[in-house]
Amino acid sequence: MQFAQKLAQLEKRFDELTQFMADPAVISDADQYRKITKEQAELSEIVGKYREWKDVEDSLSQARAMLQEKDPDLRAMAEEEVARQEPELTRIEEAIKILLLPKDPKTIRTWCWKSAPAPAATKPRCSRRKFSACIRATPNRRNGRSK
Repeated sequence: MQFAQKLAQLEKRFDELTQFMADPAVISDADQYRKITKEQAELSEIVGKYREWKDVEDSLSQARAMLQEKDPDLRAMAEEEVARQEPELTRIEEAIKILLLPKDPKTIRTWCWKSAPAPAATKPRCSRRKFSACIRATPNRRNGRSK
């Protein structure tokens, strides 16, 4: 994968943030603790996908090694495993690429602002229906809400 080095750095940073969160000095400083938890939360989804990718990549490499076996049953089982794991690996890589896209916190506001018709003499607002569609259509959503 072309982003493996960047993902390894993000995983390392995630682990550092997790250790900082257990530090009593950080816990006592509410502002610093809030910043650390926010950064860790932003990294958690991508680090989870990266760890999933590493697991699938590891099992795929083991299955490919089993393709060299002389036993036809073992080789057939390895071929099935490779056929099952390769699409899974591709799916995870595509998800990681999407997660690595830069996040624009104004995306949702801009989209809703332009799509909602403006009532006379008031600020343009999103209707409830359009706002929920906007949230679903935005790639940088977290638990149903944008940043």
